Amino acid sequence: MIELTRGFSLIEIVLVVIVISILAAVAVPRLPRATEVNVVSQGEAFAADLRRARMLAMSQLRSVCIAPTTGAFSLNGDVTGYRVSEFSSATTPNCSSAALDDPVAGSLSVTLPSGIVLRCVSGCTDFRFRSNGEPSASASFSLTGGARSVTVAVLSPTGEVTGP
Repeated sequence: MIELTRGFSLIEIVLVVIVISILAAVAVPRLPRATEVNVVSQGEAFAADLRRARMLAMSQLRSVCIAPTTGAFSLNGDVTGYRVSEFSSATTPNCSSAALDDPVAGSLSVTLPSGIVLRCVSGCTDFRFRSNGEPSASASFSLTGGARSVTVAVLSPTGEVTGP
């Protein structure tokens, strides 16, 4: 009489657990951290806000600027938030302190999540879009969080925004 056995032996189960452990040990360190994933999405959002600022400048026929929520852009200075404001050469700083309201998106004032900073790489001081959509100069911004960094640039004279 032949006796059939069903199930797994202890050795088979131990081997499967060891293989799964090795795979987990290799895969987990390669997963991106939440801050690094968030940097990319914030870079995309910042690029979209720059495009929206350009469209507002053209649709409302006025100069629109991008400025930190506090202080002013300085070369490689860390900024934790930004706003899209009306540009005025009569005030100092030239960006008004009140953020513009987009008829669709609402207030254009953004506070970046903890651990993510915005830096001016070049051309950001008094950066604005003129009423015809041209930028005042080519500008480059960097968003950094953890070990990840993304760059968003505005090209002159077209105003094209390139980014993550």
